[in-house]
Amino acid sequence: MSDQDEDGVTRLGPDSGGRGPGEPVVTYREWAWSSDEAGRPGLPFVGVLLLAFGGLLLLQQLLPGTSVWSWLGLAIGASALVVYASRRSRTGSGFLLWIGVILVAIGLPSLLIAIGLLPERDGWGTLFLGIALVALGLVRRTRPGIPVSIWIGGALALIGLSETALLPNLSGYVLPLIVLAIGGVIVLRALTVRR
Repeated sequence: MSDQDEDGVTRLGPDSGGRGPGEPVVTYREWAWSSDEAGRPGLPFVGVLLLAFGGLLLLQQLLPGTSVWSWLGLAIGASALVVYASRRSRTGSGFLLWIGVILVAIGLPSLLIAIGLLPERDGWGTLFLGIALVALGLVRRTRPGIPVSIWIGGALALIGLSETALLPNLSGYVLPLIVLAIGGVIVLRALTVRR
Protein backbone atom coordinates (compact mmCIF):
# COMPACT_ATOMS: atom_id res chain seq x y z
CA MET A 1 0.00 0.00 0.00
CA SER A 2 1.38 3.31 -0.94
CA ASP A 3 -0.02 6.73 -0.51
CA GLN A 4 1.27 9.63 -2.57
CA ASP A 5 1.63 12.90 -0.69
CA GLU A 6 0.98 16.23 -2.34
CA ASP A 7 4.79 16.80 -2.56
CA GLY A 8 5.27 13.65 -4.68
CA VAL A 9 6.82 11.44 -1.95
CA THR A 10 5.60 7.84 -1.84
CA ARG A 11 4.83 6.40 1.61
CA LEU A 12 5.24 2.59 1.75
CA GLY A 13 3.54 0.31 4.26
CA PRO A 14 5.46 -1.73 6.91
CA ASP A 15 5.20 -4.98 4.91
CA SER A 16 6.44 -3.52 1.63
CA GLY A 17 10.14 -4.28 2.19
CA GLY A 18 10.97 -0.93 0.62
CA ARG A 19 9.28 -1.79 -2.68
CA GLY A 20 6.29 -0.19 -4.22
CA PRO A 21 3.32 -2.26 -5.38
CA GLY A 22 4.05 -4.25 -8.50
CA GLU A 23 7.86 -3.91 -8.27
CA PRO A 24 9.84 -7.15 -8.79
CA VAL A 25 11.32 -8.96 -5.79
CA VAL A 26 15.06 -9.63 -5.99
CA THR A 27 16.46 -12.58 -4.03
CA TYR A 28 19.97 -13.93 -3.90
CA ARG A 29 21.95 -16.66 -2.17
CA GLU A 30 25.50 -16.32 -0.97
CA TRP A 31 27.98 -19.14 -1.51
CA ALA A 32 31.39 -19.44 0.13
CA TRP A 33 34.09 -22.05 0.69
CA SER A 34 33.59 -22.00 4.46
CA SER A 35 30.69 -21.47 6.82
CA ASP A 36 32.65 -19.09 9.04
CA GLU A 37 30.59 -15.93 9.21
CA ALA A 38 33.39 -13.85 10.69
CA GLY A 39 35.67 -14.63 7.75
CA ARG A 40 38.38 -15.96 10.09
CA PRO A 41 39.63 -19.20 8.57
CA GLY A 42 40.77 -22.00 10.84
CA LEU A 43 44.29 -23.34 10.78
CA PRO A 44 45.15 -25.42 7.71
CA PHE A 45 45.19 -29.10 8.62
CA VAL A 46 48.10 -29.93 6.30
CA GLY A 47 50.29 -27.19 7.79
CA VAL A 48 49.57 -28.30 11.35
CA LEU A 49 50.19 -31.93 10.39
CA LEU A 50 53.56 -31.03 8.86
CA LEU A 51 54.54 -29.16 12.04
CA ALA A 52 53.58 -32.17 14.17
CA PHE A 53 55.38 -34.61 11.89
CA GLY A 54 58.47 -32.39 11.84
CA GLY A 55 58.42 -32.43 15.63
CA LEU A 56 58.27 -36.23 15.57
CA LEU A 57 61.21 -36.40 13.18
CA LEU A 58 63.17 -34.17 15.55
CA LEU A 59 62.15 -36.38 18.47
CA GLN A 60 63.45 -39.40 16.55
CA GLN A 61 66.84 -37.72 16.35
CA LEU A 62 66.77 -37.09 20.09
CA LEU A 63 65.68 -40.67 20.88
CA PRO A 64 67.75 -42.93 18.62
CA GLY A 65 66.35 -46.39 18.00
CA THR A 66 62.74 -45.24 17.95
CA SER A 67 60.49 -45.19 14.91
CA VAL A 68 58.34 -42.18 14.11
CA TRP A 69 56.03 -44.31 11.98
CA SER A 70 54.49 -45.76 15.11
CA TRP A 71 53.75 -42.20 16.22
CA LEU A 72 52.20 -41.06 12.95
CA GLY A 73 48.69 -41.63 14.33
CA LEU A 74 49.62 -39.48 17.32
CA ALA A 75 50.77 -36.68 14.99
CA ILE A 76 47.57 -36.87 12.92
CA GLY A 77 45.44 -36.91 16.08
CA ALA A 78 47.26 -33.97 17.65
CA SER A 79 46.92 -32.05 14.37
CA ALA A 80 43.19 -32.75 14.26
CA LEU A 81 42.83 -31.45 17.84
CA VAL A 82 44.73 -28.24 17.05
CA VAL A 83 42.63 -27.62 13.95
CA TYR A 84 39.45 -28.41 15.93
CA ALA A 85 40.44 -25.83 18.53
CA SER A 86 40.82 -23.21 15.80
CA ARG A 87 37.46 -24.09 14.17
CA ARG A 88 35.25 -24.82 17.18
CA SER A 89 32.43 -22.56 16.06
CA ARG A 90 32.07 -24.20 12.67
CA THR A 91 29.60 -26.90 11.89
CA GLY A 92 31.05 -30.36 11.39
CA SER A 93 34.25 -29.73 13.33
CA GLY A 94 33.14 -32.21 16.02
CA PHE A 95 34.44 -34.95 13.73
CA LEU A 96 37.95 -33.55 14.16
CA LEU A 97 37.54 -33.73 17.94
CA TRP A 98 36.55 -37.41 17.93
CA ILE A 99 39.24 -38.45 15.44
CA GLY A 100 41.88 -36.39 17.24
CA VAL A 101 41.12 -37.72 20.70
CA ILE A 102 40.93 -41.34 19.56
CA LEU A 103 44.20 -41.20 17.59
CA VAL A 104 46.02 -39.41 20.42
CA ALA A 105 44.73 -41.94 22.94
CA ILE A 106 45.96 -44.83 20.81
CA GLY A 107 49.34 -43.28 19.95
CA LEU A 108 50.26 -41.63 23.25
CA PRO A 109 51.21 -44.82 25.17
CA SER A 110 53.94 -45.78 22.70
CA LEU A 111 55.47 -42.31 23.01
CA LEU A 112 55.29 -42.38 26.82
CA ILE A 113 56.88 -45.85 26.87
CA ALA A 114 59.66 -44.72 24.50
CA ILE A 115 60.61 -41.76 26.67
CA GLY A 116 60.43 -43.86 29.84
CA LEU A 117 57.34 -42.43 31.54
CA LEU A 118 55.37 -45.70 31.35
CA PRO A 119 56.63 -49.25 31.89
CA GLU A 120 56.45 -51.56 28.89
CA ARG A 121 53.20 -53.50 29.40
CA ASP A 122 50.23 -54.52 27.33
CA GLY A 123 46.96 -52.65 27.75
CA TRP A 124 48.07 -49.01 27.84
CA GLY A 125 46.39 -48.23 24.52
CA THR A 126 43.14 -49.81 25.68
CA LEU A 127 43.27 -47.92 28.97
CA PHE A 128 44.01 -44.56 27.31
CA LEU A 129 41.30 -45.12 24.67
CA GLY A 130 38.79 -45.96 27.40
CA ILE A 131 39.66 -42.83 29.37
CA ALA A 132 39.40 -40.74 26.18
CA LEU A 133 35.94 -42.11 25.33
CA VAL A 134 34.69 -41.45 28.85
CA ALA A 135 36.05 -37.89 28.68
CA LEU A 136 34.45 -37.30 25.27
CA GLY A 137 31.15 -38.66 26.53
CA LEU A 138 31.22 -36.30 29.50
CA VAL A 139 32.25 -33.24 27.48
CA ARG A 140 29.92 -33.79 24.51
CA ARG A 141 26.93 -34.91 26.56
CA THR A 142 23.76 -33.24 25.30
CA ARG A 143 20.93 -35.31 26.80
CA PRO A 144 20.18 -36.74 30.23
CA GLY A 145 21.42 -40.24 30.81
CA ILE A 146 24.74 -41.91 30.21
CA PRO A 147 26.03 -41.75 26.61
CA VAL A 148 27.14 -44.93 24.90
CA SER A 149 30.71 -43.64 24.66
CA ILE A 150 30.91 -43.56 28.47
CA TRP A 151 29.80 -47.19 28.71
CA ILE A 152 32.22 -48.33 26.02
CA GLY A 153 35.01 -46.17 27.41
CA GLY A 154 34.46 -47.43 30.94
CA ALA A 155 34.57 -51.02 29.73
CA LEU A 156 37.77 -50.38 27.75
CA ALA A 157 39.36 -48.60 30.72
CA LEU A 158 38.62 -51.57 33.00
CA ILE A 159 39.99 -54.01 30.44
CA GLY A 160 43.08 -51.81 30.03
CA LEU A 161 43.58 -51.64 33.79
CA SER A 162 43.46 -55.41 34.02
CA GLU A 163 45.85 -55.84 31.06
CA THR A 164 48.42 -53.40 32.45
CA ALA A 165 48.40 -55.41 35.68
CA LEU A 166 47.38 -52.35 37.67
CA LEU A 167 44.42 -54.50 38.77
CA PRO A 168 45.98 -57.97 38.46
CA ASN A 169 43.44 -59.84 40.58
CA LEU A 170 40.53 -58.67 38.43
CA SER A 171 41.96 -59.57 35.02
CA GLY A 172 39.76 -62.65 34.55
CA TYR A 173 36.64 -61.00 35.93
CA VAL A 174 36.58 -57.68 34.05
CA LEU A 175 34.95 -58.77 30.79
CA PRO A 176 32.24 -60.94 32.43
CA LEU A 177 31.42 -58.12 34.86
CA ILE A 178 31.16 -55.63 32.01
CA VAL A 179 28.84 -57.91 30.05
CA LEU A 180 26.69 -58.44 33.16
CA ALA A 181 26.53 -54.69 33.84
CA ILE A 182 25.50 -53.83 30.27
CA GLY A 183 22.88 -56.58 30.25
CA GLY A 184 21.54 -55.41 33.61
CA VAL A 185 21.21 -51.83 32.41
CA ILE A 186 19.35 -52.91 29.28
CA VAL A 187 16.91 -55.06 31.28
CA LEU A 188 16.34 -52.33 33.89
CA ARG A 189 15.63 -49.75 31.19
CA ALA A 190 13.13 -52.11 29.55
CA LEU A 191 11.39 -52.67 32.89
CA THR A 192 11.14 -48.96 33.71
CA VAL A 193 9.68 -48.17 30.27
CA ARG A 194 6.88 -50.72 30.76
CA ARG A 195 5.71 -49.18 34.05
